[in-house]
Amino acid sequence: MIKELQKLGLNFYESKALDKLIIEDLTAKELSKKADIPYGKTHSLLLGLKEKDLISSTQKRPQKYFVENVSLMINSLLSKKINEDQQIVDKLQKKATQIDVEKQKQTYFFEIGTDNEDNKELQMKVFNEAQKEVCQILNVIHKPHSNRAKKEMWENAIVDAVNKGVKFREIYPVDSELPLILKKLVEEKPEMFQIRRLDTSMARVDIVDNKIALVKVNYTDPLLFGGVFLIRNRKLANNLQNIFEDLWKKAE
Repeated sequence: MIKELQKLGLNFYESKALDKLIIEDLTAKELSKKADIPYGKTHSLLLGLKEKDLISSTQKRPQKYFVENVSLMINSLLSKKINEDQQIVDKLQKKATQIDVEKQKQTYFFEIGTDNEDNKELQMKVFNEAQKEVCQILNVIHKPHSNRAKKEMWENAIVDAVNKGVKFREIYPVDSELPLILKKLVEEKPEMFQIRRLDTSMARVDIVDNKIALVKVNYTDPLLFGGVFLIRNRKLANNLQNIFEDLWKKAE
């Protein structure tokens, strides 16, 4: 477990110490011997682990050190590591996008669609790239029976995604009739394809695996296409996911 703890941001001696303290309570002297840590380093090492809230100690002498709850300790390290890694990802994505834009090139992290062919391509990317869950907000402008050929293509793509294990949750307008393909999916796989009803003026949004967002600019006239944005940004996806969850609770 020492190598794994190091990958979570701990140094070599910290990892060696925790590797022993998750198993048993030890004094500084016992830890030095069992973990093969120079005794002169042990007290400052234990003090540092306590300051990080990774270990606790007894009050009585000889003082013993221990991990109160191993899973909580690991979760604390994981959360810190994930947050640090995400900050690096965000900076690199922002820089890469900036460079691509300056060179007037399409960027992988922010794709813009300006016509119906782009819309088709980016929407299909959503269904093809999804691995765990797609959450959709379909606003009051949604017209499921217009452009049937294109919509059937997407509906079949949803069926294919569900069949490969992707869960869908969709917020539909109250009076919007569910297409036949999706009605059948609700009946056959209710755990994997769920519909709730709520009238909302929220933008037409798909959130993919809580890390990708597809945002469409809709208009009451389905022939007037505003644009579509496919954004691979976890912070934005998290914000939209929170909005979705709030609407999902309010929907029936």
